[in-house]
Amino acid sequence: MVELTPSRARFGLAPGLFLAFWLSLSPMVAAAANDFLAEYKRGLEAYEAEQWKDAAEAFEQAVAGRPEPSPRLGRKLYFKPYLPHFYLGSAYFHLGDCRHAVEAWNESERRGVIVDQPQIAELKERRALCTERLGVHDDSLSKAEAAVASARRAFAAVTELSGRKDLSGFWSSGKPPMADQRRRAELRLADAERRLEVGRGRLSSFASLHQAASVAKEAQFLFQSILNAAQGYRSDLALKEEKRLRRAGSLTRESRAALQEAAALPAHSPRLREERERLRTALDRVEQQGDRVDARDQRRLEEALSTLRATLEAPPPELQAVAGSFLEGRYGAVLAALAGALPEDPRAAAHILLLRSAAAFALGRSTPGGNPVLLLQARADLRAAAPDLPSPPRPRVFSPAFRKFFEVTLGPPAQ
Repeated sequence: MVELTPSRARFGLAPGLFLAFWLSLSPMVAAAANDFLAEYKRGLEAYEAEQWKDAAEAFEQAVAGRPEPSPRLGRKLYFKPYLPHFYLGSAYFHLGDCRHAVEAWNESERRGVIVDQPQIAELKERRALCTERLGVHDDSLSKAEAAVASARRAFAAVTELSGRKDLSGFWSSGKPPMADQRRRAELRLADAERRLEVGRGRLSSFASLHQAASVAKEAQFLFQSILNAAQGYRSDLALKEEKRLRRAGSLTRESRAALQEAAALPAHSPRLREERERLRTALDRVEQQGDRVDARDQRRLEEALSTLRATLEAPPPELQAVAGSFLEGRYGAVLAALAGALPEDPRAAAHILLLRSAAAFALGRSTPGGNPVLLLQARADLRAAAPDLPSPPRPRVFSPAFRKFFEVTLGPPAQ
């Protein structure tokens, strides 16, 4: 019985079979050894030719095949040292990848062989340079990331404003409009993020990191300006709302006074009655709302009050001189001055017709035996004026006889 060694027993092979198995593996082992050496030699050739990317790839393969360095590998390397991590780090260095270069050089030094080789001086010099670069890069990266993060927070705050109903008119305000300013800020933020990603992955891209920080600060400033403007816009809205509500209180008092004034006048004019009712309805609606008056209802009240006031006003200014002639008893001059076409404004036309009727009435009565033509004209003018006449003839201006003629012609006033 053949005694098996532990290694042979593990595979369960007889001596002859084990030897055959080992010999079958020998070419594979030799091929693996030749592979890492071939890659190492290819890396050295690429390194000498300053083909840094090809050199890095070759040295990575060499490290994968055999990571352990050696002061010499005999004739296979012409008795040169095998330093795969050192040359891998140097290739990274020339590619501008200091972070991986330092990692490779640290590993080379940890494994020990390099410390007795002349390349150790180059390793330490370049590693110190890379460490300094990494410190500057990391500091620049930290500043750029902080600036971009600040701009992103401001962007989020501006985005939150876009859904507020009270700011619906804000985005069209300003020069240029706030919506355009927002788009500009968003573009600057996107540019800063792009520059940050470029600088994050490349140690030599200090300019990209500095630019990322600068552009991010510009974007943050633009977003903050929008936030400040929005705060001012809301403050203005609140102030306007406060003034509007104060005005609503004044409007109710003024409307009640106007209604009392209009109620004291007999309403021969349907227009006056309609305007009184319109104002009363608008006033009731506003008073029902208390301190929080709807803006649309307030506008309706203001419009109704303005319309009624215009109806209750004195005759238009252009009639003042003619009224003076009437009060002086120069009725013929009044009829001559008012003989032309009537104005388009119904209220002004009603005043003219009333004054013309009174002048024709007075002149007709002053003629011996009366003048039926003038009295017919007076009656026709009164009837034409009635729909838009705000009030009956006032005692201070018109005689008792004309006021009686007015009532006989138009009938008793509607209350």
